Amino acid sequence: MKLRLFALIAAALLLTGCSSIPQSGSIGYGPDVTSGLNNDEVYYSQTGPYQGAGQEAILSGFLNAGNGPQNDYAVAREYLTKSFATKWQPNKEVLIQQGIPRLYQVSETQYQVVVGVSGEIDQDGRYTELPAGSTKTATIKFAKVSGQWRISEAPDETIVIQPNFKVLFRAYSLYFFDPSLTYLVPEVRWFPSRVSTGTRLMNALLKGPSDWLKPAVVNVIPVGTKLNINSVTIEDGVAQVDLTSAALRISAANRPLVKSQISTTLEQLSDVTSVEISIQRTPQKIAGYFDGQPPSLGTSPLALTANGLVRLTASSAQVVPGTSAPVKQLKPTEFAYLQSQSKLALVSAVGVHLMRLDTLSDSPKLIDGRTKQLAPSFDPQGSLWTLTGVKGSPFVVTGINRAVLRQTSIDGVPLSFDVSPEGARVAVLYRVGKANLTYVFPIERNKQGLPVNFGAPTQVTPAPKNASWVTWADGVTLAMLAKTSAGSTIPFLVTVGGQLAPSRAIDAGYSVVVNGTGQFFVLQSNGNVVESRGSSWVTISQGILALHVSGE
Repeated sequence: MKLRLFALIAAALLLTGCSSIPQSGSIGYGPDVTSGLNNDEVYYSQTGPYQGAGQEAILSGFLNAGNGPQNDYAVAREYLTKSFATKWQPNKEVLIQQGIPRLYQVSETQYQVVVGVSGEIDQDGRYTELPAGSTKTATIKFAKVSGQWRISEAPDETIVIQPNFKVLFRAYSLYFFDPSLTYLVPEVRWFPSRVSTGTRLMNALLKGPSDWLKPAVVNVIPVGTKLNINSVTIEDGVAQVDLTSAALRISAANRPLVKSQISTTLEQLSDVTSVEISIQRTPQKIAGYFDGQPPSLGTSPLALTANGLVRLTASSAQVVPGTSAPVKQLKPTEFAYLQSQSKLALVSAVGVHLMRLDTLSDSPKLIDGRTKQLAPSFDPQGSLWTLTGVKGSPFVVTGINRAVLRQTSIDGVPLSFDVSPEGARVAVLYRVGKANLTYVFPIERNKQGLPVNFGAPTQVTPAPKNASWVTWADGVTLAMLAKTSAGSTIPFLVTVGGQLAPSRAIDAGYSVVVNGTGQFFVLQSNGNVVESRGSSWVTISQGILALHVSGE
């Protein structure tokens, strides 16, 4: 299962040129050159050391060879002594270079390298954006081998410049389950697209989720399970995954769930169409397959007007039945709609009201009487989440039970929020001091799927610090709106655990949504809704009070 919008972001960030990887200079945006690249031969061929090269030439060649991951960085290892070449672990950390490295000779056999870095990736593929001006210092030691200088000691890392990183690396998702074992929850990791990517994805999946996400998810694969044969082989579109005996602890009921986790993770690779699982070389017959996908976003956004809710299509605005009377009664300014359960929430001057549209006798009921309400959000379990724009305001979750959840770790004023498609996370935009910061909280739920607490949040560091709106565009992507220095607004797509991709500027944007096909819609402060079409924005509706996209 591939996330369409996630793929669109990757395509927007990846760069042209594959036969020659740039070492410097300005680069323009281009197509997704890594789509389907799982073969080591597609990479730029690095050059090994030449006869009689000095230490600085060896060091420079070694740093450049970090752009060639083929055959487990075979060319880079040519710059190392034979004993160190077998110990060096280039995948342990990847630094994304900013500027030109500075080389300092500190002794006859030792250099220091100081490099500016914009981000780093750990051995399990976690991407971390670093503050502007960050640097890393590495110590490199040399020794002579048969009269030739070679590197005898260096950090377990490689360094790539940003344009090369966008060519060589691709974002993938690892998939875990929510505690009710209903929905798959993705977590983004970054790996080079090459023949070993499937193995690295599986090793990362078996290790489990990152610490911040653990409170919200379950890894159905038993703890301690590893690859029995340390590689995932792919033949005729079938990925063969052989697990150790720890996997024998998987119950019969959970076997389809395990296959779902593994298949959904590995089928992101372009040459994988199915997965076969074995335990200690014994094939496992797992007949069932559990999809685990949350409701997908609709293609037509929903808009609030003074006369009710309408569904905006390419040629018309279709009224949502049963919404005219409550809207005229309450005069709401915001709303949330859960199509699968026909639930409607309306934000009026006195609070948030909830009703069902499929029950003729149902009328709006006040379920949260706080003022300064932000746009509410339904989770796929049917609970309504409400939050006010007041510092220290707790979430109120109204479902089968009513829960009050406090997010005390952030000392800021909530500006906007949205619950993720599978209900395991909530993204919140805060005003903290003079900056607007975006965080994603893991939602702790019991086995019945009811929320009970928040885990510690992760900050979405690529997000613009002047953003005014946040919503989920898919399972790993946030759609945001931020002001420019010229006074216009720019919609952004921001990958949680990844990078951002801006769209075209638009005047006076108030909120932004993305539909299930990755199309931007922006509500302007004058009530117009504009849609991104090609290289321009097209007005498709007027007199709109609020705009959202509902799951189908």
